[in-house]
Amino acid sequence: MAETDYRPTLPCALCGEGEPSPIPSSGLCDFCRMRLLREGEFKVVLDKELGRLVLLAPVDSKNIRRAGWHSGVLFLQFGLEPSADGRALVRGDEIFRYSNVDRAWWVAFLTSESKGRFFHQTVRADAAKHPFTKIP
Repeated sequence: MAETDYRPTLPCALCGEGEPSPIPSSGLCDFCRMRLLREGEFKVVLDKELGRLVLLAPVDSKNIRRAGWHSGVLFLQFGLEPSADGRALVRGDEIFRYSNVDRAWWVAFLTSESKGRFFHQTVRADAAKHPFTKIP
């Protein structure tokens, strides 16, 4: 029996699921790599429950500023929120963590025409299945 050079494949560094691209991509799967190439301003957050850093990428949406996903957890930063005095809308800095969100949802979200509508009709509409917390 011939020996095989077996090296386990690590999951995608962004979504934690897909296999990294065969081309140099910093450990990202093809789907995440192509998505990130089109976007610019990223944010990295520490998720203490997962015990890792999670990358949030800008998304083309009026409601959602940045989004990230890893191991069944969705991270969102919303675009605008009321100012402290309630007279204006300002950029939101708070990040929300939603549980029990599978990779198929994440892929559908990234390819949806209206990300805000898609989120509100799926994850937000089923709050019992997808509990959320704020990440300070």
